[in-house]
Amino acid sequence: MGEMIQKFMEEPLEQLESINTTQQAKQPENFKDLIRQKYFELMNSGKIGHQRLKELSFGQKPTTKERQLISQILELDSLPED
Repeated sequence: MGEMIQKFMEEPLEQLESINTTQQAKQPENFKDLIRQKYFELMNSGKIGHQRLKELSFGQKPTTKERQLISQILELDSLPED
């Protein structure tokens, strides 16, 4: 009976580890990629306009205030460089 419970518990843990590894692999390489990955989350916050997000996603440089705001919205300690 104990072995069945152990097998039952191991399977969800393996799935969680797989999900965590996948999420880590998708870390953005630069600021532009971060904006592209989190575009809808940033847009839904209502703090940055659609047009400005579009410009940032195509490589325009963010202002210091925009970097702070994006960091705050996404709850990140640091952002990738440009």
